[in-house]
Amino acid sequence: MAKRPVPKYDFKAFGAAIKAAREGRKESRKKVGDEMFISPRYLANIENKGQHPSLQIFFELIQRYHISVDQFLLDTPAAKDTKRRQLDALLDGIVDKILEAETKLAEYTNKETLLNTLQNTFPDTLKKSILQWAVQGKLVPQDPADEPASILLERIRTEKQRLVREGKIKKAKHESVIFRRDNSHYEKLDGIERCIDDELPFEIPESWEWCYVGNVAFVTKLAGFEYTKYIAPNLKTKGIPLFKGKNVQNGKLVCDFESYIPNDISDELFRSQITKKCLLTPYVGTIGNIAIFDGSFKAHLGSNVGKIEILNPREDPPCILEEYLLLYLRSSAGYEQLTKHKKATAQESISIDAIRNVLVPVPPVAEQQRVVSKIDGISKVLKTL
Repeated sequence: MAKRPVPKYDFKAFGAAIKAAREGRKESRKKVGDEMFISPRYLANIENKGQHPSLQIFFELIQRYHISVDQFLLDTPAAKDTKRRQLDALLDGIVDKILEAETKLAEYTNKETLLNTLQNTFPDTLKKSILQWAVQGKLVPQDPADEPASILLERIRTEKQRLVREGKIKKAKHESVIFRRDNSHYEKLDGIERCIDDELPFEIPESWEWCYVGNVAFVTKLAGFEYTKYIAPNLKTKGIPLFKGKNVQNGKLVCDFESYIPNDISDELFRSQITKKCLLTPYVGTIGNIAIFDGSFKAHLGSNVGKIEILNPREDPPCILEEYLLLYLRSSAGYEQLTKHKKATAQESISIDAIRNVLVPVPPVAEQQRVVSKIDGISKVLKTL
């Protein structure tokens, strides 16, 4: 049977209307193609050559640009009878409702995404805010009977001098002291005084003091030549464990060690040995990921991990708590201090000197204890949120 001859409909007028509407919206063919999953060339052929689109693409285009098909499919306006006008009105109403529903759905999706984000980040954000209040002296009350921090720092300076005399740490090439005078803070470095008010991140109570981490702690790492000469040739499957960056995760220590060294090698490299309570922090990779080592076993620094060993006097009660210093370094201000000299490399990194130059607000030790206890209690509540 022969096919019935049907004249091919000329879509050029439709293509021109699409093109005019698209250009009126200042949309490129690539943008439309990406959003409708069609090629820009296909769209160009529809617009310029009258190529017949698929029914689905035809429907999506008239919806996208709100184009009435009557002017293309009906010969004259008179051809539109009453039923057709009623049908058009019904279809227009349906399209309007669909568009309204799509708008409402998009608004709902955006609000749901925002709500989920707030629910997921609220405990952490709140904790950081509370930490910031704590390290500014705003979380717990000050007690005038507390021994001031200036006396604590003096005890640490005495302990530091003893360790230098015994050859356990090196004397700093440029020792500095921060002090108050006339309601301002000054740093005395190499005999020269200068006001540092503009460098301090916030105000602190009268009984507190500012200092650098390097003033109150022994900060060190495993030197590159030490690893090459002593560590690499002597790696074992048991012995003294090496702490690497992967052993410090989310503020906790992961004591699952890959490498060990003999005890005598560890003793020879005593400055990078870990035998006391201290803070461990990677200085390459995730900066600010810090954890406390409790000193319960003997270990050694591996690659890319530094230790912060507070120089608390041997016999006296501690002057600065590791737990307090950890809270400060994990606060917003502490993190800014820690990363202020961050290197722009493929991986985040800071130098050991950058850790030494972190400014720390030091409260009386009794207040440090109150802060740590308060934060512990708050953290337990936040975990339930």
